[in-house]
Amino acid sequence: MDRRLLGLMLALVTLAGGCLSQIFPPARICPGKPNVAAALEALKVQAKAAVPFRGNGQCRLGYVTESGKTRQLNLPVSVYVNPPSEVYVQGQAAPGPQGLVFLGTNEQEFWMAIRPEISTFWWGEWSRSGGGQDLPVSPKAVFESLGLAAAESSQADPNHWSLSAGPGQDVLTWTGQDGRPLKRLFVDRCDYRIARIEYLDGDGHVAVVVELKAYERVTQGLSVPSRISIVAFAKGQRTHWARLTLGTFMEKQYTEKFRRRYFVRPESGGFENVVEVDGR
Repeated sequence: MDRRLLGLMLALVTLAGGCLSQIFPPARICPGKPNVAAALEALKVQAKAAVPFRGNGQCRLGYVTESGKTRQLNLPVSVYVNPPSEVYVQGQAAPGPQGLVFLGTNEQEFWMAIRPEISTFWWGEWSRSGGGQDLPVSPKAVFESLGLAAAESSQADPNHWSLSAGPGQDVLTWTGQDGRPLKRLFVDRCDYRIARIEYLDGDGHVAVVVELKAYERVTQGLSVPSRISIVAFAKGQRTHWARLTLGTFMEKQYTEKFRRRYFVRPESGGFENVVEVDGR
């Protein structure tokens, strides 16, 4: 081969390699936390930085009916968060107050309502249930996906957590009093934000999967995911799901009047079905 041609080819290969390295920079490799205590402390720092905020967006809510058909609702939603325990999400499925879809939590309770599609109101106490994993949208999953996963005082005992390694992630597993795993947190090692949450049923099977993406900054110390996917399963089959696309986050202070109206379980009158969720 002509030496000039060979030299030209080598130059082109070198140039292409340099360009590709700029287009596709090497992936960051970040070390994981050395132990459970360090991992929990990193998450607690984020929880302590939480502030009241609100946001707006869209929610695609879907579920499988008893006849096996898939139904979907596409709703504009507003989200209100008041750490450490108060969350309210409201969507509009049809015009007027009879078309509201809403979900709320406070320190003692959670609730959810859908109408006019199925006209049902669910509610329960945290101490007596699993957080409503069987509801069309799990209140616990919504609560934790909005930056409050590390704020749960009931899961602060490091003796119930174990730490393992996943691809680019630390995996924290919470076990109950009987030693069975109940929840897994998949945490990105570089920014130490939660990327995925898995809730397990009594048999150790995945009951609810939450995926958290595209974190956006609310304040200096607080970022929340703008893409949230919550999918519930029964016997390995998808039963209901919600996909939220959120934005326009802003810090907001809530008055006592607002808190009494939105962060307290409302009356269930006007619904055809009222269901008290009891996980015992």
